[in-house]
Amino acid sequence: MDWCDFVYLAVVCFLTLTCTAAQEGVFESRCDTNQQSMTFTYQSGSEPPTFIFAADHPNDCSLESADPKVTGSGTAADPYTLTINPTVSSEASACGIQKSGSEYSFAVEVRFGVILLIADSRDKTYHVTCDFPTESAHTVLAQYACEGSKKLYFSYATNDSAPADIYAVGKKSTCGKAAGEGMGSATLENRYELTIDLSGTTQSPDCGVQQVSTDTYSVRFIVQSSPSILQADDMTYYVTCNFSQPFTELSSADGITIEKQLTNGSASNLKGDATLTVLDSENNVVNRITLGQLIKLRVELTGADAEGVRVRKCDVKPSVSSSQVINLLDSNGCSIDGEVSLRPFVGSTGTEAYTPTFKTFSFVEANSLVFVCMVDFCYETNNDGCIGDHCSVDLRRRRDTDSKNLEQVKALVVVMDSSSFDRLDEVNSSSPTSSDARFDCTETLYWVVLGFILLTIIVLFIASCLLFCYCIGIRRRAKREKTKGSI
Repeated sequence: MDWCDFVYLAVVCFLTLTCTAAQEGVFESRCDTNQQSMTFTYQSGSEPPTFIFAADHPNDCSLESADPKVTGSGTAADPYTLTINPTVSSEASACGIQKSGSEYSFAVEVRFGVILLIADSRDKTYHVTCDFPTESAHTVLAQYACEGSKKLYFSYATNDSAPADIYAVGKKSTCGKAAGEGMGSATLENRYELTIDLSGTTQSPDCGVQQVSTDTYSVRFIVQSSPSILQADDMTYYVTCNFSQPFTELSSADGITIEKQLTNGSASNLKGDATLTVLDSENNVVNRITLGQLIKLRVELTGADAEGVRVRKCDVKPSVSSSQVINLLDSNGCSIDGEVSLRPFVGSTGTEAYTPTFKTFSFVEANSLVFVCMVDFCYETNNDGCIGDHCSVDLRRRRDTDSKNLEQVKALVVVMDSSSFDRLDEVNSSSPTSSDARFDCTETLYWVVLGFILLTIIVLFIASCLLFCYCIGIRRRAKREKTKGSI
């Protein structure tokens, strides 16, 4: 083999390796100890796979199976994903989970062949391993029963420390453990039990039970671990009773027999909704104002689970996407000394709050104002945190609301003067949306890199062809000269 043959083979090998590398997908695994879940993700390379499934389980844990199943399209934004909870026996069995001590593992096969049973050189097997340390079992018994004479029973017990309070949403002062309604400490030895009588014209005690239909009633309970604040991981429970359905009388030596187990929600799922509007001095909603006109801001609760609304922070900017911002209120809802002076919101009933009036201003070379406020919610009726002056700097008042699900609200007004009418239509066409548009360059970068790789391969292929032809030419000339010399 002369040097031409060596160069040719080296270039061919390089091209083969480059093409193979370009086809490689990207594999990742994640372990979530809180949810006790194992996740496999795979982003396709230059060629998408034909089959993805848990090893030895192509029918039960794959792209085509029901839960658990592989989801996604294989792109960078939506990779193939398989998430398994190994502590759920049905999922562990379907996907072939192996357990050794506190360690769980499973394998995923990515195949490229047309026929599943025929192996392909591009096929890959990936392994996911997670260590979930064992802890003492956390036991919660949240149960309910619906008695035929329109009595609703709720019971809660845990092997952890007893919660500070258990109460119906919005009725903390009249329907709950701390309010003196019900009995028991909520431990496994002494469970908390509450009976709500709905047979009369008024419910007893007052728990805010909602009548969904003629014979169906619903109420939500909160189990609050801290005496003063509601936290995101505090549990919530929905109870719904249909008293028109057949009922078996409940009885036991210690009172009631609870027959139905509840699944818990989370306090982070409690939702508040609010709107921000701009008003004139006579409380009329406005969206076009003149420079120097007196206006005020109003935040109003619009429903869902909350009982009140509280403004935490406010800013103003010339447009939704602008980086130019003037801070009006700080994170405690208090005024900020600056270019614009805005006094804090004041709540009357708790469900709405207003600022005092202030004069309209304008940004230079802009004829719109976008007010952006962060609002918090109260989940108790007549909560001090949502009534009165919203500016609070002491710890007691800061605990009055439940700072776990802040919501952003926006309001846009057009500031009109003699030079702004020609820009009015342009401003109206750019009203604020719930979130600013964002440019995601991930997909573009992917195609740029792929194009560069393909261009490199083409250039190297042409170079190898030229070099090969050059080598062939040299060998032919050498052969002709050798032939002439022999003659």
